[in-house]
Amino acid sequence: MSNRSQNSIRSKIVYFYFSILALPMIQYIPQDLWLSIVQYGICGITELSSFSLVSKRFRNLFFQEKWMSVITSRNFKRLLRQFLPSIHHNEESLQDYVITKTLSLLSQYRYCFSGAFALAVILGQNITDTPWDLTVVDIYISISRRDFSRQHFRNQIKGWWNDVNWFIHCKMGNVIFGRPNRLRQWIPTITENHHIMAMVIFDIVGHEDKDTRSFRFFILNSRFHATPHEFCESKSVFTFLSNSISVDGSGACWTRIGYPTTIINKSGPYSNWFLSEWELEWVLWQKQRHHSLEEVRRDYIERRKLVPSVREERLTQINRGFTITSFIPRARFSFHKKAFL
Repeated sequence: MSNRSQNSIRSKIVYFYFSILALPMIQYIPQDLWLSIVQYGICGITELSSFSLVSKRFRNLFFQEKWMSVITSRNFKRLLRQFLPSIHHNEESLQDYVITKTLSLLSQYRYCFSGAFALAVILGQNITDTPWDLTVVDIYISISRRDFSRQHFRNQIKGWWNDVNWFIHCKMGNVIFGRPNRLRQWIPTITENHHIMAMVIFDIVGHEDKDTRSFRFFILNSRFHATPHEFCESKSVFTFLSNSISVDGSGACWTRIGYPTTIINKSGPYSNWFLSEWELEWVLWQKQRHHSLEEVRRDYIERRKLVPSVREERLTQINRGFTITSFIPRARFSFHKKAFL
């Protein structure tokens, strides 16, 4: 039976469940039985759009922590296996060992996955297929400045690598510490200077360049937010990226989605945070571009060079099937007032 047929059958089962809830005799059937039926339907659907085809009522029910945890937990492990280079050559138990060690490392902190990887997990996308082929996973860790030690964190990553490198076909692993703007992507100055204390990049270099994978750890100052989930929800570029996922050492999964409708419809604008920070930063640049301090001028000129990364990010999301319903006026940092990104 094809995957499409299986999804159709499971969708009908879930629809049947909600259709008969109104019948009087349902109250005599054990609730555990119906929950098993619903869970079977949910676990069999790989495309999130399938949920909206059932009914609006079911779609609203699905976006609750209980049901989101079911599908994200399943998709998370599958996608993490896809992400790690050549892990699939091992037996499933050894693959699970690598994942368990990874989660054990992360669960020592308040952390979450976010960005494109989290979105792919929620949607059930295959991250090895174009245009979803991902080579970078973003992880956000919240910690106080007093408790954060670069060397200690680096040693923990090395310890993890020593435990799992036997099960990953690669040539070597590199730990790279750097400032966020070395990623060559635009990040608001206030976020870079106040929220992000450090960036840790761990590269797993495969036999070929296409096999290389990177874990990007954003070390956040806990002084400015309650949890990394809240940071990712309020400070993502697009509304459909305002999501986060965390899994503890036992495998329990928590999912937080800021704008569910934008994910279901694959359509949404830039976030208000991103637009306001963009406008503020480039207004400041316009005011200081003739400043006599060469250091200030150099800083803003360098940041201006990162503008193409915003266009690239927009094009990436469009290629993945998303419609971006807003624009950033370039008049704030260009003499062409009618030009748009």
